[in-house]
Amino acid sequence: MPRFSNRKQRVPAAQSIVPGPKPTDAPLEWKRHVGIYEYSSYRPPKVTEIILERNQQLYMRDPSGKEVEISIVDGRLAIPPPEGPKWTYHFTDDGGVPEFTYLNEAYTRKDAGADPSHFYHVKPLQPVTELRKKALNLSPRTEPGPFRKPDLVELANLDPAIHLDIRYASAKNFLSTPVYAQARAFMQRPAAEALLRVLHKLQPLGYGLLIHDAYRPWYVTKIFWDRDSAGGENLRRRSAERLKAQSRLCRGPDALRSGDREGD
Repeated sequence: MPRFSNRKQRVPAAQSIVPGPKPTDAPLEWKRHVGIYEYSSYRPPKVTEIILERNQQLYMRDPSGKEVEISIVDGRLAIPPPEGPKWTYHFTDDGGVPEFTYLNEAYTRKDAGADPSHFYHVKPLQPVTELRKKALNLSPRTEPGPFRKPDLVELANLDPAIHLDIRYASAKNFLSTPVYAQARAFMQRPAAEALLRVLHKLQPLGYGLLIHDAYRPWYVTKIFWDRDSAGGENLRRRSAERLKAQSRLCRGPDALRSGDREGD
């Protein structure tokens, strides 16, 4: 594995949240290789190296957190002197998972975006329509306690700048089929009002919010539980607020609006 000296180590400067100019996009070849790589040859210990891009420069970060500048040209990854001559890597990328190798050393990309053709997927034992029908005929066990009374607020009605990408209302989820009947998002009122305050603080900085999921009804959690289990158990309702701060500096407001209330 690479041995890095401190000569090229860079410590990122403190980043201000005040937006600056839109950064220059990274070259396409770099995007294919930026990710987390795991040692995949002979040694049993799990060792990872990270290839990242910052300010139009590529870096490789070792497990200790040290970084060294690298270059990738025509499928070759090179580390400059004094590490360079003995650490020149050749990427092999035949359309599958990329890796880089040197002699008998190999690092294979392991992060979630390594192979777009393979993603986490579960095939339910029964069709989701049947699981939904069964779940809707059941109810969770009543739990004693000082719980907040339901006061759900629809997020899309709070501010048009809140955008939705409800994955469970589409086929873009681990079941590859819609689970929600509509692409809508709800939260308890205090949480929704807090989210609105966050949005208003982000907007002057050029950011917005993209909601992937919010309050999840009990019957949906029951569907997830029964997808590969013969029997269920009492599952609490839970919120799965998954927020994605999305910079309009990077994608633009029109990109955020695509399908923001689909299914309402």
